[in-house]
Amino acid sequence: MSKSKGNVVNPLEALDKWGVDGVRWYLMRNGGSLADDADYSEEELAVSYRVLADQVGNLLSRISSPKVLGKMGKFEERDRDSDVEEKLNGLRERVLGHMEGYAVTRACESILEVVATVCLSLPPPILIPMDDPSLYSR
Repeated sequence: MSKSKGNVVNPLEALDKWGVDGVRWYLMRNGGSLADDADYSEEELAVSYRVLADQVGNLLSRISSPKVLGKMGKFEERDRDSDVEEKLNGLRERVLGHMEGYAVTRACESILEVVATVCLSLPPPILIPMDDPSLYSR
């Protein structure tokens, strides 16, 4: 990208199209390191945006849908998922370590790994029977 070649990107247009969070996620996830230049690609931004919407959006819909929230009862010890809990317990330290080393992309990868683990451990809200009293019980 260069001003002299006339192939620059208008950041305001990207923000209008993808939103602040979409552009921010793309820059963190695909932006390279602070020491290196990074490539910008509208196509890659679209892919990055879909990953954010699909994975994180999927998780949010699974844990915040009225169907699921309406069925939530008291959390019992047997409801714990050791794989999810293990990943969540180490996430903060992994992300902080990556951020302290300026490895923002790796921090994002760590977050997506945990999101994928959590999503795989939960049934889709549409598959939860309305009269199932044992919602996520194991």
